[in-house]
Amino acid sequence: MLGTVLEERYKLLKKLHQGQLTEIYKAQDIKTKGKVAIKLEIFPNDSNILSEIQFLSKIYYMQGFPKLLFQGNYRGRHYFGTNYLGKSLKTKFSQTKNKFSIGCVLRIAEELLLRIESLHKAEILHRNIKPENILTGYGFNWQILSLINYSSALLITDTNHPHKRSQAVTNLLYSSVNSMSNTSYSKKDDLESIFYILIHFCTGKLPWIREKLTDRQIIRLKEQISTQDLCEGCPNEFVHIISYIKNLKCDDIPDYEMIRCSLKEISKKKKIIRNYDWVLSHEKMIAKAKTDKSKIPFNWKLSIKKQAEKIGVIDVFEKKKITFGFATILKAKSKSPIRNIDEKKEEEASLTRSDTPKVDTYPEIQNRVNLFKLRKEFLTQSFPS
Repeated sequence: MLGTVLEERYKLLKKLHQGQLTEIYKAQDIKTKGKVAIKLEIFPNDSNILSEIQFLSKIYYMQGFPKLLFQGNYRGRHYFGTNYLGKSLKTKFSQTKNKFSIGCVLRIAEELLLRIESLHKAEILHRNIKPENILTGYGFNWQILSLINYSSALLITDTNHPHKRSQAVTNLLYSSVNSMSNTSYSKKDDLESIFYILIHFCTGKLPWIREKLTDRQIIRLKEQISTQDLCEGCPNEFVHIISYIKNLKCDDIPDYEMIRCSLKEISKKKKIIRNYDWVLSHEKMIAKAKTDKSKIPFNWKLSIKKQAEKIGVIDVFEKKKITFGFATILKAKSKSPIRNIDEKKEEEASLTRSDTPKVDTYPEIQNRVNLFKLRKEFLTQSFPS
């Protein structure tokens, strides 16, 4: 597949990930020389890639999520392309010897809580949150964490009956107890996964990350371990937050703001600066900007103007030309969808001035010349003695 050009524009350069049903490639946009990521089915019609495209379309305008740029079919295999992102938190974690500083963990927590709250407000459950599916930003957006991989995601269609959303989850290390026991999956389960990740990042371990543990043993250990033992080595606030999340009911809406405030209290009490452990220096950012020509292509199908046209608002952001004498000003003007041509012409006529006179002479200079003439005549006059 390497070297293959899709849509006569995107050349596959490197395989980034190989899954059971899909593979992800780094590709170059031949037209803009920018980088994109392409997810492709391994076998025709043998993945959830079409449903993932629907989820990406729904969250296109939200910050911290992949931007769907294009989609297509290659020899019966569906694919789609998104903007190129940075490394995963799994890679960053291994580069720091499997432990982050508390300031880095708090910064990651802040980003992930914002992401999951936005996703839940869009009525989407991720259901597969793990370090591999959390990517750092690329280029000048390196501080924004993005949540990827929506192959296991579900749309919340009926909040009154969460049992309808029950499906098996394969993410053993970071999945909640409810999801592993095939009970109903809800918003609280995504939050529980996030805090398992944060505990792992903070302490460098999880009680069930051991060799030769079966799935049943992992589930039993998650059910039996106390919150105090689970959060050993973490700030005390983690104990209260985990207890709050586990006590939520399936149809409860979590208090995201309360959780964020609890985490902010940790940094205030201990005077911790919330920064990543992989902070880029100013010099590195400038060097990266000079060498990187990547630009996020514009998805016309999801653009604001395209959506406006669908509801009957044509040329929403038209530039209006207004003339004042010799000066011409371009002014952005938003039009109402219900306006006739006569009203438009009347408004243009009222805003256009054509009565400004053209000045060929300059009165100030002309008056000055006349004054010199009068002075000269006065001085050359002969006066009687």
